[in-house]
Amino acid sequence: MHQPFFLLTTLKKIFFTDKRAVLCCLLFLLTFSSNLSFAQSKAVFFFNDKVGSAFTISDAEEFLTERAILRREKQGISLNERDLPVSSVYLDSMVEAGATVLYTTKWLNGVLVEVDDEAVFETIQNFTFIKESNINLGTLSISSFSSTEEKHISTANKKLETDLDYGNSYNQLEMLGVPTMHAMGYKGEGMLIAVLDGGFNNADEITVFDSLFINDQILNTYDFVEREENVYDDHNHGTQVLSTMAGNTPGSLIGSAYKADYVLLRSEDVSNESRLEEFYWLVAAEYADSIGADIINSSVGYNIFDDELDNYTQDDLDGETAFITIAADFAASTGMFIVSSAGNEGNDPWGSITPPADGDSVLAVGAVNSVQSYAAFSSVGPSADGRIKPDVTAQGSSTVVGSGSGNITSSNGTSFSAPIIAGLAAGIWQARPELTNMQLLDTIKSISSQYENPDNELGYGVPDFRRLSTVLSASDQINSFEFQMYPIPFATSLQIALPTELIGNDVEVRIYDLMGKILFKKNTTVTDNYLILKESELINISKGMMILGVSGNVGSAYRKVIKN
Repeated sequence: MHQPFFLLTTLKKIFFTDKRAVLCCLLFLLTFSSNLSFAQSKAVFFFNDKVGSAFTISDAEEFLTERAILRREKQGISLNERDLPVSSVYLDSMVEAGATVLYTTKWLNGVLVEVDDEAVFETIQNFTFIKESNINLGTLSISSFSSTEEKHISTANKKLETDLDYGNSYNQLEMLGVPTMHAMGYKGEGMLIAVLDGGFNNADEITVFDSLFINDQILNTYDFVEREENVYDDHNHGTQVLSTMAGNTPGSLIGSAYKADYVLLRSEDVSNESRLEEFYWLVAAEYADSIGADIINSSVGYNIFDDELDNYTQDDLDGETAFITIAADFAASTGMFIVSSAGNEGNDPWGSITPPADGDSVLAVGAVNSVQSYAAFSSVGPSADGRIKPDVTAQGSSTVVGSGSGNITSSNGTSFSAPIIAGLAAGIWQARPELTNMQLLDTIKSISSQYENPDNELGYGVPDFRRLSTVLSASDQINSFEFQMYPIPFATSLQIALPTELIGNDVEVRIYDLMGKILFKKNTTVTDNYLILKESELINISKGMMILGVSGNVGSAYRKVIKN
C-alpha cells in the first residue's frame, strides 16, 4: 500500500509500484460558517494562480502515474493547468506564517490548513496570492492516531477462482445481465475501481474478500479522515458496498466485477455531518485520478449538515452548486467514470436525489426491488434544472451483501444498487474499451429498460448487458485469439479451426443467443487444430444468428454464426 501525498513544508515525491506520482491533494469551493474558534481549527484557502508550482504539463509523469496519463490520452483529454500541483512558494509562505498544511487541491487550486492562532489566520488572509478567505471548516480537533499492525489473512483452503455459483446474489445480477457478461469473459480484469466510502471494517479478514487479497487486487488504501493507510478499522458501510462488486463466495455472493482491481479510500466521517467530508471526498477523488483509477463508486451523499447554515436546498441540485458535485464533475473531466448512489430520501421530506447525484457527468443510480419495481426509499428527480435523475436503477432492496462480521446478509439502499452498476460499467468498458467515459454513460442509459420513456423514479430504467450483445458485431468482440468456423451458415454439425497454442489444453465452447442466454456449453480437450460440434449436440438449437465463444488457456474469443 502507498500513502498519498501530503504537502507539509515543500512538495515531495512519492514512488508507486509502476510509476512516480506526486499526489498533491486538494481544496474546495464552498461557503462555510464565518466564525473561527482557534482550538486547532481547519480552514480552506484558495490561490489566485499556480505561479511557483514546481511542475509543468510537460513533466506530468512527476505528478500522475503512467496509467492516469494513458487514461486521458485514450479519451483524447489534454492535460491543462488544473492538473498541475499548487504553488510550493505559496505553501511555504503559509507554513512560515504558522499554519500546518494538511491537504492541497490542484483541481480547485487551494489548501486545507490547520491553525491554532487567530493571528496566523489573519496573516494568511492578507497574503496577496489568496483568492478567497474567511472559509473555515469549524472547530474540529485533530486526534493523533497510532499506527496499526498490518493485518493478514490465511490463504489456507481459500478459492482463487469462483465457479460462478451466484447463490442468493443471482437475482441482483441477473436483472442486469451480469452472469452473461461474466460468461463472455468480462469480469473486470484490467479495470481499477476506486471506492470512496466511510470505512471497510474487517474487509481484510472476512472470507468474502479472500480472492481479492490472494490475487493482490487491492492496490492502494487510504483514510483521508484520520490520515493513515488503514481503512479496515472503521465503519462497516464500505465493506458492504465493496462486497456487491468484489465479493467472491461461490454459493452465496459473487460481485459484479470480482476480477477488477480496487483502491479503497475513506472520505466519510460517520460521526458527524459537515462540509469537511465533501472536502475529503475531493481529496480522495484527486488521489484516485492520480493513480489511474478508471471508475469511482461513491455511495455517499450530502444535503443536510450538523450546522444548519451549511444545508443545501432543492434549488442547489442544479449540478453546479454543491461542492461535492463540482468535485465529481472535475473527476469526470479527467476521464474517470463516476457512479453515485441517488440517495435514500424517497420516504423523507427531502425526497430528492442528494449531491453528487445531480452532476451532469455523474451516473446516478436509484433502487428497485427484486422484481424491478421502484423501491419507495429511493430518491427521485428531476434535478433542479430539469434533467432526468436518477439515470438508471438496480436492485437496492434486499440486496445481498457481505458484512464486516463475515456474514452474508441483505440490506437496503441505493448505496448497494450503485456499486452493482459500477461493476457492470467495468465489464462493459472491458468489452468496449474504445468508449470514452461519457460514451459509456450514454451506453448504459441506452441499454436500460425504459430508455425510450424515462421518468424520475427509475430514470432510464434497469440496464441489461444482454441488450449490448445485440449491437456487438464480431469485430467489436475483444478476442485473445482468432478462430474459424465451417460451414457458415451451418445446418447440422459445425467445425471449429483453433490456433496451435490451444492444442493439448482444455477449452470451453459456448453458444449464446443475441440476448446472451447460454444455448450450449461443452468442455473438452483440444487434440488437434479442429474441434467438431456434432449434429446431435446442436440439434436443440433453433435456427438464427447466435454468438459462439471459445475460452482456454490463452484467453477467450467470440464470433457470430448463423444456423439455417
